[in-house]
Amino acid sequence: MLSPTSRLIGAVLFLSGAIAVLAVVLLSGRVSSHHVAQQSIERAVSTTTRQTTVVQPLPSTPHATAPTPTVDSAHEAADLQGRNLQWSDLRRRDLEGANVAGANLQHADAAAANLAQASFSGANLQHADLDGASLIGADLSGADLEHANLADANLENARLAGANLNDVTWSNTVCPDGTNSSDDGGTCTNHL
Repeated sequence: MLSPTSRLIGAVLFLSGAIAVLAVVLLSGRVSSHHVAQQSIERAVSTTTRQTTVVQPLPSTPHATAPTPTVDSAHEAADLQGRNLQWSDLRRRDLEGANVAGANLQHADAAAANLAQASFSGANLQHADLDGASLIGADLSGADLEHANLADANLENARLAGANLNDVTWSNTVCPDGTNSSDDGGTCTNHL
């Protein structure tokens, strides 16, 4: 017969094991869903119906606007329209001209990404990190950018009609009209 102390130790060990198994299951689910989302992005970004486009991360340059890479005539933009890309890692990606209209990019990290000429019309970009991103000529009309980070981003000639710009972080941001948010009261809202 087991003593009360032995039973208590056995119960504690059993509960510890159960908690460890539960933690592994929960973490596996989070990793798996994140992994599936990343695979979806990779497929959409790197393949097209007619040609394959090689998508390489842009060179790492902290707090600098992503340069517009040279694009050859075979370049075809990615179609990510309506996709769920929450928490996606798009840092330093070349998504120039991509169709991301209506996509969910909440909490996405697109720092230093090339998003020039991309369509984000009606997209959800709440809490997205676009620090240093190139959004030159991008269509952000009707997009929800609440709490988005646009520090050091380049929005020159971007279209923001009807966009939600509540609590956006503007710092050294090139506004759509070519002015700088740091020279204009720390915002681009009057320079769209």
